[in-house]
Amino acid sequence: MSAPPGHGHRPAYRFPWAGVEISVGGGLAVWTGSLAAGWLAVPASLLAAILVTTGLCAMAGTFLRSGGSVPLTALALAWTTLTLAWFTYAHLRSPWDAKPVTILICAVLVLAFTGTHAWSRWDGEMDRYAAGELARVEAIERRRYEQIFARLGQPVTVLGVDQDRSGTLVRIRLDDGKITIQSLDGIARGVEVALKAKPNSVRFEHGADASEVTMRRSEKDILIQPVYLPSEYGPLTVNRPIRIGTREDGRPYLTLFREVATLAVGERGAGKSNLANVIISQLVRCIDVIVLIIDLKQGRMARPWVAPWVNNPTVIQRPAVDWVATTREEAHIMLSACIRGIEARAGSGYGGEKLTPDREHPAVLLVTDEMAVMFDYRRGPKIPLDPHAAPVVTNAELAMLGTDVTERGRSEAIDPILFALRGVSDKTGGTDIKAQCHKRIGLRVSSEAEARYILEDDARVQKLLASMRHAGSAICQDEIDGPSVIKIDRVEYEQIAEIAAATWALRPEPDPLLAAAWGTAWSERWSPERAGAWKQSLMTAPAPASVALTTAADHARLTDQDAFNELVKSGALGADPEAGLDERHRFARHLIFDARGPVSPKWLLRLLAEAHRQGKVGQKPPARAVLQRWLKADVEAGIIVKPKGSYGLYEKPSPGGGQRTA
Repeated sequence: MSAPPGHGHRPAYRFPWAGVEISVGGGLAVWTGSLAAGWLAVPASLLAAILVTTGLCAMAGTFLRSGGSVPLTALALAWTTLTLAWFTYAHLRSPWDAKPVTILICAVLVLAFTGTHAWSRWDGEMDRYAAGELARVEAIERRRYEQIFARLGQPVTVLGVDQDRSGTLVRIRLDDGKITIQSLDGIARGVEVALKAKPNSVRFEHGADASEVTMRRSEKDILIQPVYLPSEYGPLTVNRPIRIGTREDGRPYLTLFREVATLAVGERGAGKSNLANVIISQLVRCIDVIVLIIDLKQGRMARPWVAPWVNNPTVIQRPAVDWVATTREEAHIMLSACIRGIEARAGSGYGGEKLTPDREHPAVLLVTDEMAVMFDYRRGPKIPLDPHAAPVVTNAELAMLGTDVTERGRSEAIDPILFALRGVSDKTGGTDIKAQCHKRIGLRVSSEAEARYILEDDARVQKLLASMRHAGSAICQDEIDGPSVIKIDRVEYEQIAEIAAATWALRPEPDPLLAAAWGTAWSERWSPERAGAWKQSLMTAPAPASVALTTAADHARLTDQDAFNELVKSGALGADPEAGLDERHRFARHLIFDARGPVSPKWLLRLLAEAHRQGKVGQKPPARAVLQRWLKADVEAGIIVKPKGSYGLYEKPSPGGGQRTA
């Protein structure tokens, strides 16, 4: 059978050691067996009967086990003939004669060569047959989905059917210009009925271009359980995407926060504070970014980031975050300083068209906890009518400063990361700030109408966001990747203190130009007059129980520019709390259901090996005992059956029939 279409690569050559082992071992067995027969004085008639019976059984077994291979059966016949001839000679004469032994060795070498060649050809034929069987199974799946779409009035071409952590992915090509992703959305509920799937488990996503669409059938809700932030605190760079969550297929979701304004929106309890801490957890690892926080809820979110320094200043010589504003007055100072920094960097012309952050010229990222507290013009203090009254900082003034930072900071590597309860303009400082936030992160919202204010111009994504009900579930949309469904990593409060204690030495200092523009706003940010009361409230905050603290020597080492390129990649995904079947187990089930008849574990292992070579299965085939355990569990669950009168074979249940056991 020829290789399946699209199978463009040939399997790596495998030397058929089995042929060599059988041939060499067989030669030694023949010679030593003749010695044993002579020593035991076995009668000639009995010896001949044993040899003939064994030979016939070997030939029959080889023929059946190899699927009717004539060369391997002929090889078994040749071994039977050689064995019978040598035992006859050894019985009549002597097994020690030099000339006959030499003839035996030559015959064994010839059989070793021909046997190795026969085994190699048979192995190649089985690989090609396995590849063809996989192509046939995949074609059955494609036709099944094509028939479903055709019955629903949307004829398409199915390019492939794959599996990921959340369920099934069907890659579709739209051949007719009348069929669009919007028209496919209209039959999603019909597809669910045809597949007997859970309600609202089928949705369609854009592919590489407008003619390609991916249908995702979610077979389990991977967003229900938390995925914890990996405990890795090594250095990163803001010039590369950083991890904030996990995609539906189990891959880490990485996104870039450089040169982009970010807006994250979600209702109470949706996970905004956790998302802010996850972002800060990754930013404090970046050796080329200064992290500023405006937290007007009495600094509650920023507390664990600063408390380790306040409680242990001799070891932890600076806080993990570089500046915290817990009052309106301090927020005004911080925003004004950011504007002066933007103007100073723009006036210097450093970096040409835009500034690319490095250790000596770090980026500045401003994280806010709740925008409405400081940007909603209807809230906060008002300008007093009494001209002699003390001046106040109004929300309108803070909103103007925030708008200026958002609009002008991109080219100077000064960008905001903003959080809000709702996406309406009066909660986000007006339409000017919101319009510049090209990265949107939508968490749980109360309705589809609320989702429209976050992820605009995409009704499909809005409907998907409104359907999310688990804290930490989100849709992240930016200019590069488009919308992505993710589960935000979970960072525990105690872990924040550990991260702060382990990353303080990674913090960079502002470049001289930025430091001069900030002036005393920066140099006195932790002074008793401006931060003394808040720092005093942190004295009772819990310190990390046990963590490898970063020392001052590490800080000195990281000031070397060469260390800028020695960055630790994001941690791998931890244990999957929603882990279902092993992908090889699931694939073996599909093979049994789509096979023409009963299949054996040995044949399943070969098909799994071929699927691994083609990239359809990520892992190598399991041990035979593991596969047998999977099959036994499936038989007990009634998913597959063992045909009557068979041994070691498995097949799918007959339509309408019960479980059949051998």
